[in-house]
Amino acid sequence: NQVNTGGDDDEMPAELSVDMEASATEAEAAPDIEKMSVDELLNSGFLPDKIVGAFLEERTKAGEMKKQADASKTKIDAFLAESEAFRKRLTREKDDAVKFANEKVLKEFLPVIDNLERALAHAGDSQAGSIREGVEITLRQANQVLEKLGVTRVSTAIGSPFDPHFHEAVTHQDNKDIPVNSIAMVLQAGFLLHDRLLRPAMVAVARGGSPEKTVSAPAAAKPA
Repeated sequence: NQVNTGGDDDEMPAELSVDMEASATEAEAAPDIEKMSVDELLNSGFLPDKIVGAFLEERTKAGEMKKQADASKTKIDAFLAESEAFRKRLTREKDDAVKFANEKVLKEFLPVIDNLERALAHAGDSQAGSIREGVEITLRQANQVLEKLGVTRVSTAIGSPFDPHFHEAVTHQDNKDIPVNSIAMVLQAGFLLHDRLLRPAMVAVARGGSPEKTVSAPAAAKPA
């Protein structure tokens, strides 16, 4: 008997060749899991439903925990902001208490300044020089004391705009040389304690100027 040593044994069966080609085609068509996003992987069908369900449940819990954490952070931030605002308000109130501690006393002292100024205005040159000089010195010293305590005079230049925040109109005066609604005469000085109005200036307001000279009150900030 002769032994067949031909090449028939090296040939692959047709069915096996078809299966391998199909497997290769499927492998090429299969998506690359490493390049898939989490949502794509969950919806791909490669993972068991139990694993997908557990993952989705945990992700939902994590989302709820983040919402709670964000809500807590918002409350903490609001509390810190309120605490800071409260601290600033207390500091401001404390500073104001010190800054304006003498307000009531200074208001009572202003008529003394008024009387000294009236005395000088009515004294004239006929009064004894020594008396007039004494009043001037007293008035100057009184004004220096007020200045040291933070008291300044309200601006009342003749012809400057009337400002209801700092001036009190007690009468009108015909004056064609200055703008309408401007200060025509100062009847009593006004004073500020730092940035707070201590007493408004009493003035007469012009009403006889020409229309082109009409002025409006400046847009100044209101006194504290």
